[in-house]
Amino acid sequence: MWLLGRGGAGPTVPRPEVTALGAAGGAYEAGPITVQGAIGVEARIAGSFRLISEYKYTFTPTSFDIPSGRAAFHAHSHHGVVGIGYYFRNRSALQDR
Repeated sequence: MWLLGRGGAGPTVPRPEVTALGAAGGAYEAGPITVQGAIGVEARIAGSFRLISEYKYTFTPTSFDIPSGRAAFHAHSHHGVVGIGYYFRNRSALQDR
């Protein structure tokens, strides 16, 4: 079993669909950078197959145009992921893990 950690950052492209004061609006816009961090565990099931479980936190301070103004808020997202992975490497390299 292995403990995994990851982090990253990247651009966002929000597309809000809003109705403000009776006027509808929304279009794709260039957004701010988002950051994320994750921690998880990985366990070998058999051969190249792995069971993976991960918690990820994502944050972005987003803002976008709406009819008659601009909206802004901080978006926090929590993700729980469970799945099966497969390594496409030769088996002799996997035996050491």
